[in-house]
Amino acid sequence: MNKLWIIIGGATLVGVLVSVIFYLNRPGGSKNTPSSEKRTPLVIAVDPTYPPMENLDEKGEFVGFDIDLGKAIGRKLGRPVTFMKVLWDDLLPKVEKGEADIGMSAITITPERAKTVLFSIPYFNSGESIVVSRSNTAVLSPEQLKGKKIAAQKNTTSENEALKITAKENIFLYQGEYAEAVSNIERGSVDALIIDYPAGIYLARLNPKMKVIGRPITSEFYGIATRIGNDELMSRINAAIGDLKSSGEYAKIENTWLSQ
Repeated sequence: MNKLWIIIGGATLVGVLVSVIFYLNRPGGSKNTPSSEKRTPLVIAVDPTYPPMENLDEKGEFVGFDIDLGKAIGRKLGRPVTFMKVLWDDLLPKVEKGEADIGMSAITITPERAKTVLFSIPYFNSGESIVVSRSNTAVLSPEQLKGKKIAAQKNTTSENEALKITAKENIFLYQGEYAEAVSNIERGSVDALIIDYPAGIYLARLNPKMKVIGRPITSEFYGIATRIGNDELMSRINAAIGDLKSSGEYAKIENTWLSQ
């Protein structure tokens, strides 16, 4: 081959390589997350008022189970994560309008909410739990609370569950903070408290005289929300949740925030 043809051939090869690189880096040129999207922060709407799932620490930084899980999902997607502080009532509307990519803030999946947002696969069971005195070794299940005195927050699913276990006259109802219920358990005037599982774990962490019995006794699942039609993003998030659970990273996050 003469020198002229070598030069022409080399130029042609360079042109082909440049075209391939351009194709792979253009939007939609790869089956993986586009490079432009990888650089775009994943904006997560959070109402940071529900420890240990999400709250602000003394430095004003987002901390909690959902926060660590959100960061882990962002790493799986190859995107940095930004948390948007919102009021609870504004959370899903922000997601619906696309002002946040996803909402991740102890959001229970319900048929009504599923009409306005697209939910991920369930990632956490936040059902009702039983809290008793740490010295109590007699109560190991709901059946052992029959006929006992139970505390529950008024007008909640906790009250409904208490009514399934014991008579109405045996139920102590409180409003707002659960400090009064805990005091009654400590005095022995109430045998147990029924409360959401995350709140029960947090209570037991703050008060070493209390403990949560086993796992949740009901099923109320949390999900991640995005706007309807954002199927591609949700598909990636679902895959990320599966990967985190199978790799053991999810269990490490759960143990950090939800172990007694």
